[in-house]
Amino acid sequence: MTIHKNESKQDQRILNVTAVQDSTELHGLFLVSRAPQFKFWDISAEKIKDLRTAISDVKFVNPKGIHGGLGSTKAHNELLAIIDTSNDYNTFIRRLNNWAYYRLEGGISSLPEGLRLK
Repeated sequence: MTIHKNESKQDQRILNVTAVQDSTELHGLFLVSRAPQFKFWDISAEKIKDLRTAISDVKFVNPKGIHGGLGSTKAHNELLAIIDTSNDYNTFIRRLNNWAYYRLEGGISSLPEGLRLK
């Protein structure tokens, strides 16, 4: 993973707090542990906040499950791998759409509109 070397602790904290804000109701595909990577890709905390979905809407297939239930750990590990192996934000989005196609009930249409390929 590439990390922006000049990132301040304040920038990191802002990204982390924004990403987990309302975490009991909202789910983000921008995992907090990878906040430095999103910062490096110049993805703002505001954009991350806007691209969350209701946890109740997150339903997995292959294996079938819900956020926090069966299939959740596998899905999160897959998302981490997608982030870690993407060279840039566009690659991340393309891979995320591919992942959603086979891992989310409803496929790509289950992603927030701002994350769907056009």
